[in-house]
Formats: sequence, structure tokens, C-alpha cells
Amino acid sequence: MFSKNIFTMILVLFLSITIQAQEPAASEGAFSYTSGSKDVTIIPDVRYGPGDYHFMDIYMPEQGTGPFPCYVMFHGGSFTSGSRKNGPYVYLCTELAERGIVAISGDYTLSPDLNVGIWEEHLQARKRASTDIRRCITYIHNNAAQCDIDPDAIFAGGSSAGAAAALTAVVTDSEDPGNCPCFDLAKGVVSLWGNLPGPDGILVEDIGINYFQYDDPAVCVVHGTADTNPNTPYEAGVEIIRQAQESAVYNEFYPLEGAGHNAWEYLPDIVIWIDVFMAEVQSQQ
Repeated sequence: MFSKNIFTMILVLFLSITIQAQEPAASEGAFSYTSGSKDVTIIPDVRYGPGDYHFMDIYMPEQGTGPFPCYVMFHGGSFTSGSRKNGPYVYLCTELAERGIVAISGDYTLSPDLNVGIWEEHLQARKRASTDIRRCITYIHNNAAQCDIDPDAIFAGGSSAGAAAALTAVVTDSEDPGNCPCFDLAKGVVSLWGNLPGPDGILVEDIGINYFQYDDPAVCVVHGTADTNPNTPYEAGVEIIRQAQESAVYNEFYPLEGAGHNAWEYLPDIVIWIDVFMAEVQSQQ
């Protein structure tokens, strides 16, 4: 049986070959990040597509035996800014990897010239991001064996804009909000202060749309009760759960009393909630 170190060397070589076959990444290789009592192997700058933003960092568990469940996280930033390498995502992925999950932090196409006050522009930016997220999830699924990932235990999620795009990619299929959702590839989606698409910022409850179907992936929502962000208010998180419950989709809801947008002060708890959510969904399969 291969040792963990030998497997990691083979994995890095495979991903390097894959990257070079499409376009060289900004940097390649693996390095170790020590947090607490466990080591996590980080494989940075893996290309999942041909675009300028199509990169992800993979956090591999050093403890346990794969194949491991996988959680892929997408950053916030109003579709105009943000990075997979920002502190909260590094922390979250490192902690999840310590818990035996292959954690991935991914980028997606940004729209730096977006006028966030024009809803149609917002929706177009969301579609571009959700298309990239579907591409990323598909890449992970197709390369699951090489990444020591269980292809039947892939979960997606994000914060703010990243959560909105992940929901669009994994769940929505009504009124063409994002096209071709990948229900069959992701088992669940986690929304950290995200939303579902509605015209001109109107909650979809007000126009009678339910994006969920009974056999859709499970959903977990974390949202501050004092979030007044105009695109992702607390009511948007409540609406996601309402739709999931109406469609008998498994759901978990963590309302953060008094918290606003970007409630990263709850990050240690969020790590635990994601871990518990993934374990519960897998136990139901």
C-alpha cells in the first residue's frame, strides 16, 4: 500500500501534468501547513478550466484513509472582487481538512466593472460565476480518484456572492437563472449569507417561484439576523429554507442572532456546522 507521502507526490505530479496540458498555472507544487496537532497538505493554483480565474487550492487531509468527502468553497465580493486565498477561506479549508475532508477553495470569473445597483448586470455576473462553479465541480468529480475524493460525497458552498453563485449552480433550474444545474454531482450546498435569484432584488417568494424540487441536493443556510445587505438580507436566508422545506429537501438553518453580513466571527462554529451537515447528508444515502 502506498504511504501518504508517496500518494501526495503522485497527486501533485498528476495535477501538474493536467495543468500543463491546458495552460501553466501561476505556481505549482505542494507545501505543508501545520495547524494544531495535524498537518494538512496544500496543493495550490490548480487549474480547473481555461479562463483567467479558473484556479483552485486543494487542502488534503494527512490523517485517515480516503477516498474522502469533499467540500468546495467559493469566496464573496459582490462578483467584483475577492480571492480563494483570503484568510477566512484558508482557515475554513484547513480546519475542514483536519477533520478528514478534502477542502477546496476556488475562484470564479469576476466582473470588476459591474454596477451592483443594476439588477440585470448583477444577474449576468451571477451566471458567469455559476457557470464557472459548475465547471469546477465537474472537474473535481471527473478527477475524484486522482484527488482521493469520494465522487458521491462532493458538497459546494460559498459566502455572499459565492453562496449565491453556488446555489444557482447546484439548485436552480426554474426560469433559466443559471442553466444546467449539477444536481447529480453535488450532494449538498452551504449558503453563508447568500441568496436565490429574483428580479430586481425581489425575493422569489413574492413572485411565486420555488427553485427546489424534492430530489434536489440538501441545503444548509447560515445567515445573520441583522444582515441588511440589499442583495442578501436575512430574509433571503429564511426564503431559501422556506423553499427547501416546502419541497421536502433536507435542510439545516443556523440564524445568527444579531449578526450582520460577513459574520466571520462565527467561523469556528461554521466549520463544525459544515462538517455535521455533510456527515448527516452522507448518512442518509
